[in-house]
Amino acid sequence: MPELPVELYTRIFRLVGTNDLASLSRVSQAFQTEAEHLLYQSVALSKISESSRLISWCDAVAHCERRATRVHTLQFPTFFKLPPQETSTDLMHTSICLAFKAMVNLKSLYVRSEERGVEFHPSLQPSTFENCEFRLVELLGDLPGFTVDDIWTLLSSQPDIRYWVPGTAFTMSLDVSSFPPDILPQLRDLLFIRPDLTKHLAGRPIRRLSWLFYREETQIIGLPQSISIAQATIPDLRLFRDTLIELYIMNFLEEGFSVPEVVALVAEYAPRLRILTICSQGSDCAIPAAEHSQL
Repeated sequence: MPELPVELYTRIFRLVGTNDLASLSRVSQAFQTEAEHLLYQSVALSKISESSRLISWCDAVAHCERRATRVHTLQFPTFFKLPPQETSTDLMHTSICLAFKAMVNLKSLYVRSEERGVEFHPSLQPSTFENCEFRLVELLGDLPGFTVDDIWTLLSSQPDIRYWVPGTAFTMSLDVSSFPPDILPQLRDLLFIRPDLTKHLAGRPIRRLSWLFYREETQIIGLPQSISIAQATIPDLRLFRDTLIELYIMNFLEEGFSVPEVVALVAEYAPRLRILTICSQGSDCAIPAAEHSQL
């Protein structure tokens, strides 16, 4: 029986699910090569919180250079949960560290979880990134195991990052005076829930910017002051007037800061803008994922 052309079964593999790819990888060496390329190029683990499953995946990567070098995009859980009989997180963190060191071609790291609670532990620590060779282009999500200084250290070690979505807890507790002037020199895409901090990233070649005029903030400082902050923030767009082409705004202040007012201010300070999206519903206003293949 003649073999199928490589191009044909490669196309077929792209149409099947993860379980089928895992089965196909055991058929032959050729199938294994193509199946593992798809299985490991982009890995989604963010919905897995059981430590045993995470350890299994981390060990599979850490002990197989072929698999590890194929990982380019990783969605990793913010937290993991230990079995009832275990109290130490050392084994889990060691496995994670070994896996991260093995993934030398990792480019995009998304840290997110749907589950959290007192029985959950932060998956990533500052030591996770020590002596890692990869150069991130995208970093998104919360890092609850990090202090503010730890995050600055991480960002300083990853100068190629072009898309950054800092976690909510980190951003809301951020002390403006601690914002280092030399981090993220290549930053192009940014989602910030504190737009007033964006001015501290002046000089970066930001092309796509997403702001959240934060709903909860009005409960802390009051709606009038929230509106004043929003109105005072938009003029900061002039700092990026030579590069900014897309702006996404989640505006929860619509009753006091109308869309026409927003548009008028944006037009004044971002004359080269090509796309302006203003939302008043939903939970975020993320830059469309399809755009990031262009980075």
